[in-house]
Amino acid sequence: MYSGGSILASVLFNIFINDLDTGLERILSKFIDSTNLGGAVNSLKGKKALLRDLNKSERWGITNYVKLNKNKCWTVHLR
Repeated sequence: MYSGGSILASVLFNIFINDLDTGLERILSKFIDSTNLGGAVNSLKGKKALLRDLNKSERWGITNYVKLNKNKCWTVHLR
């Protein structure tokens, strides 16, 4: 069970990051403690789209004074 402050923090956080996925081509999942950008990439075109989305996300962070933790970023390769 959440205390009132935790619920308020969650709501405010979701309002703050509401525009994070604006203009992205890939799937963005937003959670209170993590945000995931993903999608299947099986071509050079798909790879470029994913890189554009990553760059847009980084620019959003800079604009909104949010530091993205690059140490927690990872890629999953499936064949």
